[in-house]
Amino acid sequence: MDLVLGIISFLIITIPIYPYFKDMVAGRAIPSRSTRTMFVVLLVLGLLQQKSLGTGMGLWLLTGELIGSIFVFFASLKYGEGGLSKIDIYCYLLLILDISVWAVTKNALIAVFLTMTADIIALAPTVAKLMRNQKSETYLWWLFGVIAPVFSVLSEGSFELKKVLFQTYLLFANLAIVLLIVVPRSRNTKSEVATND
Repeated sequence: MDLVLGIISFLIITIPIYPYFKDMVAGRAIPSRSTRTMFVVLLVLGLLQQKSLGTGMGLWLLTGELIGSIFVFFASLKYGEGGLSKIDIYCYLLLILDISVWAVTKNALIAVFLTMTADIIALAPTVAKLMRNQKSETYLWWLFGVIAPVFSVLSEGSFELKKVLFQTYLLFANLAIVLLIVVPRSRNTKSEVATND
């Protein structure tokens, strides 16, 4: 049963690759190049860290995430935005610092926490982009990133923190992006605020 749940998490996380690509081509999704670059690096690290912590079937999710991230990274070179802005460069530097700390500690559990921190850093350009333009992403890609980790956690068979922490983090990180995309925000300008006083 654990294998089935692991494969389900893999399928769920890879299903939105094609629709997301169609959204990129149509201009409905404009991925952040820097986020996508950092995601590829982080998912490789995440896979290695989780494997060293004894994660079993939960690796299906991370493998699917990595496949999707590689695909979107290459597509973002043509259809994405950013990559070398100030915020992008700051995020790259913080990511390098984070990875360096992990390399020095050589502790896989600490490394998972550092990878989650680095992932938050990697999401910063996407969050900034969504704050400027809420319609620059489509929610389907991120929604599947909420659903798949549930199956990944269940596939582990045990809920040892070290084995399910990263997948649980991915659920909440993707949920935050979904909420940024779908929850309407007020767009008060200074003139609107002034007229309301």
